[in-house]
Amino acid sequence: MKLSKKQVIFLIIICAFLFLLVFIPHLTNPFPIHIDEWHHITESIKLKQGVIAPDLAGARLGFHVFLAFLSLSLKKDKKMLKIA
Repeated sequence: MKLSKKQVIFLIIICAFLFLLVFIPHLTNPFPIHIDEWHHITESIKLKQGVIAPDLAGARLGFHVFLAFLSLSLKKDKKMLKIA
């Protein structure tokens, strides 16, 4: 399926709008807002500690490994651990 130039531009505008719609609450609040954000952060911290949940498989495991890598490389979870 080949998209026209107009369709591609429309898709880009829609994606940018949706990104802003989801990201705007994070501009004024430095903490995770939704429960799934807290869950993914917790699972990535557990992965760094060597604990793997039995129901963790496939894409979810890959996502949590990616988050664990990001937090190790950016050192962002220290702030979260002190507050929690």
